[in-house]
Amino acid sequence: MVETNQTTNYRARTWPGAIALAALVALSAGCQTANFRARDLPTTLAAGTVPDLRTVDLGQLGGRSYDTNRIYMGDVLGVQVATGAEKQAPELWQLRVREDGAVDVPLVGPVTVARMNLQEAENAIRTASMQRQVFRHPAVGISITERNVNRITVAGAVNEPKEYEIPATGSTLMTALLAAGGLNEKANRYVEVRQPVGGQIIGGQRNRVAQASFAGPNGMPNSVNAFNNASAGAPNEQVVRVDLLSAVTSGTGNIYLNDGAVVTVEEQPPRFVHVIGLVRQQQRVEIPPGENVRLTDAIALAGGTSMSPVIADKVHIVRKRPEQNDTVVIKASIREAKRNSRENIVLAPDDVVAVEETPLTFTLGTLQGLLGIGVNGLNQLR
Repeated sequence: MVETNQTTNYRARTWPGAIALAALVALSAGCQTANFRARDLPTTLAAGTVPDLRTVDLGQLGGRSYDTNRIYMGDVLGVQVATGAEKQAPELWQLRVREDGAVDVPLVGPVTVARMNLQEAENAIRTASMQRQVFRHPAVGISITERNVNRITVAGAVNEPKEYEIPATGSTLMTALLAAGGLNEKANRYVEVRQPVGGQIIGGQRNRVAQASFAGPNGMPNSVNAFNNASAGAPNEQVVRVDLLSAVTSGTGNIYLNDGAVVTVEEQPPRFVHVIGLVRQQQRVEIPPGENVRLTDAIALAGGTSMSPVIADKVHIVRKRPEQNDTVVIKASIREAKRNSRENIVLAPDDVVAVEETPLTFTLGTLQGLLGIGVNGLNQLR
């Protein structure tokens, strides 16, 4: 996770309607006693920091390892069988491995070769041809001329969204995300996987989306844990939602992707905080995806305080209580926030930051208006 006190990357905009609403909330809260000091804020009310998903090591998803020297269903093999009686080089047959793992060898018939390495497959064909009394002592040569591929579409918050052809032997969530250049700065922690029915994802109840971040034996999806609550999307389609952070932590989220699967990395929703009161520009500030904004950042984005922070130091932060309708008021000090990170709290989306009027700021503001004391003169107190 990444935090920053720099303000150059934040986008600050003035939204009159939003600011008026934020001011109304802050004013109503201003009549209350602050519920908490910023440095004493309970963890249940603290803003959660937002991780930068670009730093997540997708290689930690785990799952099945594939031996590229082995033969898999859908692969095309170049097969030659020599008996020693040929007057010219034996014909090179191009044979595709069937779904049941066998190849149809001319004259010999079906021979199972899936999951074998090349030498094992050669021995299997040689043995079958002798047992079936087709050849006595043939020499068999095999090469893999074409790998079976799955067409996987990767969309959403990735660097290169498009359709990819991924070897079926390694057609996993990790491979697809890496092929798409990894996650971009807008990526959320959740990934939706839509799979054609009839592949590795089976079973499931309708109208529910699984929070899947685990796999079964050999790295394949666990049909009980991961997909029992998978939902049926379009006809002949199932949907699984993967929590990437949990999957990477556990190392068991590398789902196998069938041909035609669609992987969508969800984007973070827009996040804003409101800054009002004794600041130069009352604004709604957008927090960039994957970043966090602290109290001093927000005030700086609003142009700083309209008076010296020695005078305009009192801040109230109005925050919605998680999963409830009421709000709490957090009392903070600008001076303390600059010295103490516990006081310089991370702001939550929709926080209202109000630099409060005090008897001193009210008096000095009145004197400014009546006597024409320059703002720059007051700011010498900074």
